[in-house]
Amino acid sequence: MLKRCDDDGPYWSDRAPRRAGIFERATHLILRALTTLGIWMDRSKRRRQLAQMSERQIKDLGVTRCDALREMNKRFWEA
Repeated sequence: MLKRCDDDGPYWSDRAPRRAGIFERATHLILRALTTLGIWMDRSKRRRQLAQMSERQIKDLGVTRCDALREMNKRFWEA
């Protein structure tokens, strides 16, 4: 049997931990999504920078032009 809202019976005390768990999971999922978006934005920025580099700058990085092109052509979600 459910108790009234103003009653401090076992119904309300049993529900509080479950609600906290839902909020913790939601917060965790949001933080993971924001972290992933940050990683994707960073990859995209670095690949745009790589595309603007000269042949000499790419050589200074220690990669070939072919490797640089392969990296530039990856989608932002690809590692």
